[in-house]
Amino acid sequence: MRSFKAIALILALMAMALFAPPVAEGAKLSLTASTSKPSYGAGETITISGMLRDEGGNPVGGAAISIQINSEAGRPVGLELVYTNGEGKFSYEFKMPAGSDAGSYRIFLTASKPGFEDASAQLGFAFIPEAPMGSLPILMLALISSAILLLRRIAARGSSSGRASWPALASYAPHGPIEKRWKVVDGRTAPDGLHPLP
Repeated sequence: MRSFKAIALILALMAMALFAPPVAEGAKLSLTASTSKPSYGAGETITISGMLRDEGGNPVGGAAISIQINSEAGRPVGLELVYTNGEGKFSYEFKMPAGSDAGSYRIFLTASKPGFEDASAQLGFAFIPEAPMGSLPILMLALISSAILLLRRIAARGSSSGRASWPALASYAPHGPIEKRWKVVDGRTAPDGLHPLP
């Protein structure tokens, strides 16, 4: 009879274990993160930082934050595991690998800590690598042309001294260098024509 009671007790305990409601999951986490700016160029450091809190708004320290950075094509270009400090904060610095393509990149973050449900977040940033060397001469030519036009406008304004503000900006005519001279008429500076340089 005793063995019957023992067997019944064991069966009752097993039934309770099988049919008991599931144990509630851990408390929920709230993960917020951001990048230091929306776009980056070649060689710039990308800083990802954030905060982890529990559902009561309290910081959660010692939690693992996995960070994965994917290219526009979905190819991983960075993967790291960092931990929150005692204030629930984390930070990670990353530089794009050489030869990375221009485009929109996605950052996937997941926070984990025993006793809590995982939390996740997604961020994005644009990557704009430096201009290829083939376009450098075109950019230089455009800058030089713009500078020359600006200097000519400044010189064309002249000065009350009767000479162009910047005599070095002389034009070259077939018979030699010339400059634009100015004269003061009724208190105003007016062009006085082109004159050969001495």
